[in-house]
Amino acid sequence: MYHKSHSRKDLIDIIKLFKLPIEDPDDHNKKVLTEKLVTCLETIDTIEPDKDYYGILSLNDLKEYLLKPIKKKYCQSKIKIKL
Repeated sequence: MYHKSHSRKDLIDIIKLFKLPIEDPDDHNKKVLTEKLVTCLETIDTIEPDKDYYGILSLNDLKEYLLKPIKKKYCQSKIKIKL
């Protein structure tokens, strides 16, 4: 299972960027999208490399990226409380 810090929008962006064969990703909720993404990544052999945005060059790189928490996320409520 992939790390839960990846939002639905993040998953949709990944599907579109890497041109993964998942139909209408915008029509699915996060749970269904995650299930479809797991199945998809188990059945394909390669992905189109992305050197610019994610820096992911292989299928294994993508799987590793999805297993780790997103670093760009931070908690707005903690920041507001401290202010």
